[in-house]
Amino acid sequence: MDAIGSVRRFGRTVAWVGLALAALSPLSPAQAADAADFFKGKTVRIVVGYSPGGGYDALARLLTHPLEKRLGATVIVENKPGAGGLGALNSLIRDNPDGLRTMLLNGEGAALAQIVDLPGMRFDLATLGILARVSYENRILLAGAKTPFHSIDGFAKATSPVVFGSGGRIDGMGDMAQIFCRAMKIPCKLVIGYPGSNDVTMALRRGEVNAQVTSESQTAMMVRSDNDIVAVAVLSPNRAPMLPKTPTIFELTKLSPEQSKWIRFRAGISDIGRVLVLPPKVPAERAQVLEAAFRSVLTDPAVIAEGERTNRPLNFASAGDTRAVIKRIISDLTPDERKEIKELILHGY
Repeated sequence: MDAIGSVRRFGRTVAWVGLALAALSPLSPAQAADAADFFKGKTVRIVVGYSPGGGYDALARLLTHPLEKRLGATVIVENKPGAGGLGALNSLIRDNPDGLRTMLLNGEGAALAQIVDLPGMRFDLATLGILARVSYENRILLAGAKTPFHSIDGFAKATSPVVFGSGGRIDGMGDMAQIFCRAMKIPCKLVIGYPGSNDVTMALRRGEVNAQVTSESQTAMMVRSDNDIVAVAVLSPNRAPMLPKTPTIFELTKLSPEQSKWIRFRAGISDIGRVLVLPPKVPAERAQVLEAAFRSVLTDPAVIAEGERTNRPLNFASAGDTRAVIKRIISDLTPDERKEIKELILHGY
C-alpha cells in the first residue's frame, strides 16, 4: 500500500494563491451581468446531509447571510440527514442543474465512497461542479471519561468489542473508527444510523456506545462543557490547532509501519475536507458567479473571524486546487489497495 502511505497533507502540497475562477473561461461583461442577475430575488439552497445543530449545519449557516449580500438572493440551509450525507449527494445529482441548489459536502466521505464503490452511490466526483473547499479538520477519538477507554491503553487492552457510533460506514465517523480499529488490531463494533455527530455524542453520554470519532471543532466545544467526555487522541501525525492539549496517536503509542500507514492514509483524506459542490451540468456562467461569491465570503476577514469565534474555522481552497487533490487521492491507489480498503470499510466491523 505504498500509494496509501504517500498521501500527504493538503495544506503542505497545494498553493492557496490560485483564484477561484482561474480554470474557467472568462465571461464577457454581458454574460457576467446576465448570470449575476439570474440569482437576484431567488432562493439559493445549501444542502447539508446531516441534522440541524451539527458541525456541517453550523458551518453552512455561517455562510448564508454574507452570501445573500453578494448574490442578492435569499440563502437557506436545507438539512437532509442520512447515510453520512451521501444520500443527499445522490439526490443533488438528480436536481435541476439551474445553480439554485448547492451542497456543503463531506468531501472525504464522498471520496472514500467512490474509492470503495459503495453500493447505491451513483455519483462521480469528477462530474460535480466544485466551488471551493470550506474547511478541513483533524479527526479526534472520543470516549466516556468513566469508561475503560479514557486512554489509548484502554483501547489497546480491550478484550470485548468497543462500540462506536456513526451515521454510516462512510461519514467521517464510521470509516475513521474502522480504520483506527484495524490499525490498532482491537475488537470493535460499529453501530450506524445516527442522523449526525450530535446524536452520536448523546448516545455516548447515555452509554449506548463506548466511543466516537468526530471533528476537532465539534470536540473543542464538547470538552469545554462536558466533563463526561474525553478527547483521547488526534488520529493524525499532526496536532489539532483547536485542541492544543490533546496528543496525537503517534505521541501516545509506538505504531508499527502497518499501523502508521492506515492512520496516515485516512488523515490525508481528511485534507479534502468540507467542499461546496453543484450538480453536474450547471451552466458555466452561473457556476462562475457562485464560485466568485463563495470565494469572496470564505476569504472575508469578518466571516473568518466569526468562524474562529464560533469554533468553525475556515480553510479556503479554490475549486481548481480542491479538484486536483481529489483526483490525486483517488487515482494514486492501485487495484489491490482499493480492494483492501473496500473490504475493510464495507465489511470490517
